[in-house]
Amino acid sequence: MYHVITYPEASDQIAALPVHLLPDYAQALDALASTPWQGMSHNSNNSDAEVRRWLFGPLGVGQVIYLVLEREHEVHVLRVVWLELPGD
Repeated sequence: MYHVITYPEASDQIAALPVHLLPDYAQALDALASTPWQGMSHNSNNSDAEVRRWLFGPLGVGQVIYLVLEREHEVHVLRVVWLELPGD
């Protein structure tokens, strides 16, 4: 298991998440703690990059941007963003 560390900026973004996305975000955190390398590279030119993104929510409307520090066995949540779809 990886230790997940959330940066203050990301904490503010998480606090603003729509309520209906919170369970999906919690599932994303569980996945990051166990298999963070399964997320897509944030840099399309470097598939092995440590900065990655994980989609969550219906249609992948949410994204967690995070850094994997393998040596420390840590995942650093840098940003959490989402799209607001009509009707949300």
